[in-house]
Amino acid sequence: RELGIVAVEDAVYAFLAEDAGAPLAALAPEHVVLVDSLSKRVSPGLSLGFLVVPPALRHRLAAALRLGGWTAPGYALACGTAWIEEGSVAELVRRKRQDAQARNALARQVLGEAGLSLRGDPRAYHLWLDLPGGWRAETFVAAAARRRIAVSPAAEFAVGSGHAPDSVRLAL
Repeated sequence: RELGIVAVEDAVYAFLAEDAGAPLAALAPEHVVLVDSLSKRVSPGLSLGFLVVPPALRHRLAAALRLGGWTAPGYALACGTAWIEEGSVAELVRRKRQDAQARNALARQVLGEAGLSLRGDPRAYHLWLDLPGGWRAETFVAAAARRRIAVSPAAEFAVGSGHAPDSVRLAL
């Protein structure tokens, strides 16, 4: 707040944490832009996103979105609104929470039994695999790709140009 910096809060997977606290946007509404979407909660094809924007930025951000042609399709607005109102989205969220936790637990069990080191939130659709000594993330990603397995190196998620850990993100 002291520096007047505006933060962007990505909340598209926040629904997986039932007990999550208030978003940063609720704690500092004048300094945080919250980005969320129904695509992760409902379906990737439902491209309906929304923003919570500090009042001082609303006009500028709305103008930028209009100039970029960013609008939600009418069917997405109609479906999203109806499904929220009738409770379908809440039911999908409940089921996706269960699904993510089950996938996460299974991956931890199978990979843990193989002696691999894993990190990550047990409610998420992703895990971090810490590579054994001697493996570099880029080498592992290339070896996995040769076997038609797609994984992402930690460097793709790192901020700045510092050294990223030799880990890969596994999508569950």
